[in-house]
Amino acid sequence: MAPFYAASAPALRDGRGRTPRCPNGRLKQAAADFATVLRARPTTGFAAFSASPEAADLQFSVDAAGFEGLGGFSLDRDGRAALYHSQWPDGFSQGDPGVSSGLQEMLTVATLVHQHPNDGDHLNFWTDSAVCVDAIARGSSATPPLNRTLDFLLSTCAARSLTVTVAWHFRDTSPSATAADALSRGRCEEASVLLPATAGGSIQMLRCTDCPAFEIKPSSSTMRR
Repeated sequence: MAPFYAASAPALRDGRGRTPRCPNGRLKQAAADFATVLRARPTTGFAAFSASPEAADLQFSVDAAGFEGLGGFSLDRDGRAALYHSQWPDGFSQGDPGVSSGLQEMLTVATLVHQHPNDGDHLNFWTDSAVCVDAIARGSSATPPLNRTLDFLLSTCAARSLTVTVAWHFRDTSPSATAADALSRGRCEEASVLLPATAGGSIQMLRCTDCPAFEIKPSSSTMRR
């Protein structure tokens, strides 16, 4: 959905010509994703697409450790916590061709969205990656591996009528960020000390290979932009 709006927003805001900023194929796919939402919920008002992070059914704080893995935690509206961790599959670790910290953070968000198919209509993610937040806000990226992961995330949200918002937090002074960092390294007890709200939360080991975002390695020359 986001690329569809991104292509039209400059003209609507500044009166400039309606020149698409992304390829026709991406515009068509974005329009198709938007139509999927309307077919599922024909009475959905446009206000539903302007989501406030505070209204989310689940709040996540996520992080990606370059070598160790990905992880984070979630808190529902009743304060119940769940903790997550997974090691990186082959080809997705720091130093592997095409792998950046921004891509790893986007893959972390995509994995958690894929992991939670039935936990409400609105998920909010806190991350210390400005690259990840900016790419989701724009709806596209100039980096092919990141763009492909973003396509998966947006199409998943459209198919499930799911709203995902992202917010940035500063890593070194935020307890939620430091706890998520500990979980990305598999240190669950440390996370509970850093953020007591996560103490006693269920621990879930994620299977990254189950998430379609990992089907193509970033180094693949066949990956489309």
